[in-house]
Amino acid sequence: MQEITNSTSIDEIDMREMFSALWAYKLIIVFSCLIGILTSGYYSLTVEKKYTAVAIFTIDYSNQGIDKFSSMIPIAALNNFGLGGETDKILFDEIIGRNFIENLDQIVGLRSDPFFNTYKLPTNTVEPAWKKFIKNKIKWQKIIPDTSEATWQTIVSRYIQNTSFDITDNGSIRIEVSHKDAKRASLIANAIMNEIIRNSKNKSRKTQDLQLNYLSITIAEALSDLKNAQSRLKNFALENSALPLENFTTESVQLDFLRDQINKTTKLHEALVELEQILRTNSYAKEDYLSLRNKFPIVDQVEFRRVLGQSEIVSSWNWPDIKSVTEVLNTLSERKRRLTNEIDDAQLNAKSAADALETYANLERDATIAEATYTVLIEQVKAQSVLAGFRPEKSEIFENAAPPLGPSAPNRNNYMALGAVIGLVFGSVFALILAFMRSTYYSKRFLLENVHARLNTNAKFLKPFRRRNLKDIANIITYKPCTALRDFIIEMNKMPSSQIVFTSLQSRLKGVDIAKVLAQYMQSETSKIAIIDFSMKSQNKEPKDNENLLDSFRIIEEVGPVLILNPYIDQNAVELLKHRDFQKKLKLLQTSFDFLFVCADDADAISLSTAISGQQITHISIVRLKHTKSKNLNKMRSLLPIQGLFYE
Repeated sequence: MQEITNSTSIDEIDMREMFSALWAYKLIIVFSCLIGILTSGYYSLTVEKKYTAVAIFTIDYSNQGIDKFSSMIPIAALNNFGLGGETDKILFDEIIGRNFIENLDQIVGLRSDPFFNTYKLPTNTVEPAWKKFIKNKIKWQKIIPDTSEATWQTIVSRYIQNTSFDITDNGSIRIEVSHKDAKRASLIANAIMNEIIRNSKNKSRKTQDLQLNYLSITIAEALSDLKNAQSRLKNFALENSALPLENFTTESVQLDFLRDQINKTTKLHEALVELEQILRTNSYAKEDYLSLRNKFPIVDQVEFRRVLGQSEIVSSWNWPDIKSVTEVLNTLSERKRRLTNEIDDAQLNAKSAADALETYANLERDATIAEATYTVLIEQVKAQSVLAGFRPEKSEIFENAAPPLGPSAPNRNNYMALGAVIGLVFGSVFALILAFMRSTYYSKRFLLENVHARLNTNAKFLKPFRRRNLKDIANIITYKPCTALRDFIIEMNKMPSSQIVFTSLQSRLKGVDIAKVLAQYMQSETSKIAIIDFSMKSQNKEPKDNENLLDSFRIIEEVGPVLILNPYIDQNAVELLKHRDFQKKLKLLQTSFDFLFVCADDADAISLSTAISGQQITHISIVRLKHTKSKNLNKMRSLLPIQGLFYE
């Protein structure tokens, strides 16, 4: 469709031309919208009405972190919404669960409600013999559905579709139930609310009872553990000692004392061994004493001198007898063996005391833990018992569901708005299809871009000249001059040819009307003009005696220098175009007139353009927006370019 595409780019849509096409068929679009509104209005009047009842309440949440939502949430989408606490998710999962719906059925009777129970029992139709024979051959087994399960699935589906929940900004629960019966809607909404509150109370009581039971069992076990720990502690004290820490301390001190004794004895023994070796050399001097004292500082101690019977004065030193040194060495060796045996015994006693102390500490710790556990649990049981005795009721009903006075669905305004939109869409699509099929011009801009005429003007001012004779046209021009025609006459005078073609395509003004107006407007120049209308119907065959003839043309009308001619032939005037001497007759006629106006309309205009194509002739055409076919105008323009264009 040429009028929908831009002349500069075929692939781009000319939006102004498209909207012009839609505006041209605005009545069709309005009619389509009216049909859509009436249809949707009728549907909203006949469709099943639903009444929505609302109940608002709150329950005692164990988790107060509830996310608030601002829009209603259908039950079908509750599995995907995000609540802040796990308790809230479990609550909503419970509401849409099969067990909750079955319990609700016992209260309000969902199975006996045709609004929820829409399952139709299959009818037992008798199968034809041929169908039964084929099923037996292919061993086809008919699956009989479970009626009870199918019924419940239908009820659950309808329940989910017609029930919705919302958490208000203040944390309250809002329940909406839709039903075709207003009273049933309020009844079911209140039943759901009461069932949720009752289940919440039962769960709270059950949780408290389970907590008390668990605490009772745990405190009994703690008391038993405490008794066992105390009994083991008592038996240990009887079998061992009640003072294991003191025993371990005593044994540790004794072991340290023995270790100190053997250390001193070892040092004395080593010093005496070195002294004995010096004495056996029989060549000892004061330097040997100094060397011995540096190696063994114990030599200058009082204890070493006492062992050898030497003077306790440090400055005096006398070398002892080797025999006495040997005897002292033997005595110290025996003492070392005795102290070693005593240390081994002391280590065994200290280890035994340490094991007893560790066992006692473990027993005492177990007894302390058991006593503390028992004390804590007994206080917890007391507190839970008090709380269990006082059960505060935090659930509160803010609004019981009342039977609604008017239906909530269908919303007639929404239905009618939707119908209007659908009608607008279908009407616009139909208008565009019709515009494409008609292939006409709907905007002046697009028409002028496609025609490329040097002169163009609106033909609105030519309406008074429609179907007028030359005399009437002359009178109108006298009283009301048409200055808009001046440019067209100038363009006609610029062309070398005196032959001018006037065509009309699906316009209310004919080509001869334009020719008459321009001819009358030009007669002030005393130019002789002949107008031939090839779209004129044939006259009577035989000429009258008083009829004026000009060669092979009949003079139909004559006013001053302007004549209207009609070919003198048996057929319509357009049939002259098929004669071989058509061009010759026109040229002969041109010798008698200053201008020759040739006119044709619609299909005759295309035939005329074909007959005189290729000549330098001024072509003036008149078209009508929304009626002139673009393919006809383009075809005619390709045969004979248009210099002047009138449009209406």
